[in-house]
Amino acid sequence: MAISSLAGRLREHVEAIRAQEQQSSTLYALSRELTISPDLDTVLAQVIEQIGQIFSRQAVILLPSSGNGLTVRAATASFILHADEQAVATWAYEKNHVAGRGTDTLPGAKIRYQPLNVAGRVVGVLGGKPDESNWLSLTQRELLDAYASLAALAIERAQLAEQAKQADIASATEK
Repeated sequence: MAISSLAGRLREHVEAIRAQEQQSSTLYALSRELTISPDLDTVLAQVIEQIGQIFSRQAVILLPSSGNGLTVRAATASFILHADEQAVATWAYEKNHVAGRGTDTLPGAKIRYQPLNVAGRVVGVLGGKPDESNWLSLTQRELLDAYASLAALAIERAQLAEQAKQADIASATEK
């Protein structure tokens, strides 16, 4: 009986280690891809693609527009964001707090919205829309949080690169 119990615990431990290794390699692959991405549109497309592949869900990224509010900058093909869902995304952005499906805040939404934070500043919102049977486990939510952090850093880096490029062009035209 004791050997059977120990074997079961060992098997569970091995499975947990395998899951952690899979998460680490997945995060490394995303990090590598985002690091070599040349521009913001490529970064956004890669994040959307990875979310779809790893989490089996539709995804959307909303970024602040030059006016007020958020604009859909990247989304899974055929993704439609309705006005009520846009309001939940805006709330998540303004409050810097996850909202929507599977959360305690605005749980009636069909999509889970996660602010994309860099050093306490929100650079956008990542939304994930599962099918009806696809809920995130705690481990998957943690992995999605890590994806969101990587995405936020890559978005900020791409935006800063674009600003630097525009500043170089402006200074060159002044000469």
